[in-house]
Amino acid sequence: MNMIAKRIRDRHFWLPYEEKSKNPDYYVFFWGEVEEVEGGEPERERFAYYLEDAKNVEEVLEWSKRKALGRDFAVMLGIERKSHSGEELTQLILLSGEYTKESEYDGYSLSAKFKKN
Repeated sequence: MNMIAKRIRDRHFWLPYEEKSKNPDYYVFFWGEVEEVEGGEPERERFAYYLEDAKNVEEVLEWSKRKALGRDFAVMLGIERKSHSGEELTQLILLSGEYTKESEYDGYSLSAKFKKN
């Protein structure tokens, strides 16, 4: 993939002045080994974490690499949205890593909170 950089002109932004914009919450998903399912598609167990109070994305990346233990992982930013039917959903924006292509299942999800220094 060849990256293209374009200078931005005449565009308006919602600048990160609010505290939540400066220190957003992150999602990190780890995946176990690919499991072959008889008569079905290969699948992987997903271990999902919600991280809050991180100093920055670099801290999240360092934490993710330490906790990966050889597993594939993805770091994502969550944006709260509403579906067409009005249901509140979290849209995940991939920041680092690669989302698995296999089917996935989640036995449980966990959360992690960073201590503010």
